[in-house]
Amino acid sequence: MHLPIRSARLSFAALVLSMACAPYRLASQSVGASPGGSGSYSLLPQSAVAEVEPRLLRSIVLRDGKAERLSMASDAVLVSGRIFVLDGVQRKLLVYDTLGSFIRRAADWGDADGGLSSPVRLVDFHDSVFVLDVTHHNAVSAFDSEGRYIGARFPNLHEASASSLAIGNTIAAFGHLDASSRPGRTVVAIRDWQGREVSAGCPSADAYLQSEQRDGMLAHFGTRIVSIRGNRVFCAQAITPVVAILDLAGSTVGQIAVAPPFYIAPKDIGESRNQKTVLEFQSRWTALHDFAATPQGFASIYSRYDLANKQFSYRWFACDGVATPSNCRTSTLPGTPVRIMAPDMVLTVVQGKDGAITLTLLRVSR
Repeated sequence: MHLPIRSARLSFAALVLSMACAPYRLASQSVGASPGGSGSYSLLPQSAVAEVEPRLLRSIVLRDGKAERLSMASDAVLVSGRIFVLDGVQRKLLVYDTLGSFIRRAADWGDADGGLSSPVRLVDFHDSVFVLDVTHHNAVSAFDSEGRYIGARFPNLHEASASSLAIGNTIAAFGHLDASSRPGRTVVAIRDWQGREVSAGCPSADAYLQSEQRDGMLAHFGTRIVSIRGNRVFCAQAITPVVAILDLAGSTVGQIAVAPPFYIAPKDIGESRNQKTVLEFQSRWTALHDFAATPQGFASIYSRYDLANKQFSYRWFACDGVATPSNCRTSTLPGTPVRIMAPDMVLTVVQGKDGAITLTLLRVSR
């Protein structure tokens, strides 16, 4: 898809709209049966969703340093005029300026403090960058806006085994990969800044538990997505479009139960170690890749494996309102989305045939 660049002089920082942190009054919706997970959801008709073209706001080519080469960008955040990029393959954290010029390596593979073992997610908080690491003894490491290591966070948290982290002013929420180790099969732990777990919530999806009991394939797709807005924690699981809304005590107070018309619920199959079988399985259902609650409503990104092109494809889906969604729109996204930046903005990564990696900031609105 060819997207014209609007202006080379646009400020990257000026384009990133901060998402409001005010609490939301969200009502639950329960329409129809959910073959893919806990709760129920409504599948919107195609006529209720407008197809839109993403508009390119800014494109930044990440240029290698003299002795540094980025193999992939698995996540990226912008903090104080610096772009932090996580290379999940080489397990390193690199810092660039807003023109894409390499500045420094902030962290690399290692067990020492400030090192990375299995980094999975970046979170920006005020003027710091937090790295969530699945297996490091410091599960969350913090770096300042220049990329200098400033210490571990949540000190009583060891080996988080979490795929997602959201941070608020007084608490943090972790979306755990393994529900079997959680009380009551919950997948979200809410912790204070001392690392103590203060509550837990978000029951594991029924489809996941049933798959686990009969050695099914879905048991291996346990990705959880968490976010915090005001005094609410939002929890989503890859195998169902239902988003649970939790209070700070971990109790479910509502749900966002609206799925796009292209959503296909998973039908489990027996476990297989054959990569071809796994990819074919992933091509037959739609996974929830990312989610964000917004002041206007909600925004989601869904993924599906494209057998013809032998790569994952991603679609944006957003609506105003929650209990009664309106002004819904969807779009095919170029590249791999790494972050929902605002109600109508998303950051994606495009890797060229020459290996060059480009960050693109897209606006997806009518």
